[in-house]
Amino acid sequence: MRRVRCVCFVFLVTTAAVLSLLDVGGCAKLHLPGALSKLKACRLAGIDEELVCGKLTVFENREMRTGRTIDLNVVVLPAFDQKQKAEPLFDLAGGPGAASTEAAAFYAGPGKAYRRRHDVVCVDQRGTGKSNRLAIPREKTP
Repeated sequence: MRRVRCVCFVFLVTTAAVLSLLDVGGCAKLHLPGALSKLKACRLAGIDEELVCGKLTVFENREMRTGRTIDLNVVVLPAFDQKQKAEPLFDLAGGPGAASTEAAAFYAGPGKAYRRRHDVVCVDQRGTGKSNRLAIPREKTP
């Protein structure tokens, strides 16, 4: 469990560093580096503004940086003040199976204040939402 937390932390720090370098103002003119280039301008149901959405491909084992990769579903709600933008905020849903990207409507509505100077990044963690669902065989109980 500790290793999983460490891997998640490294992923989040890396993603935060990359996203903090992005200028997502004017989503139609996105220039995203590396794996983030898969993210594109998008619209989500119930949200009346352009966002940035897509899959972020990461190594399943970030320490080895080889082998199997997994896709994580990501939605970025851009900061309103792109000139004095601070570090991005990450929304990671809690609870089994909860998808963070489903919270995007909150940050487009009642939670807009969070976006004054921060991009808000909603990441469906592995096995949640549209991110690489886990297939775990169930044991039969007597």
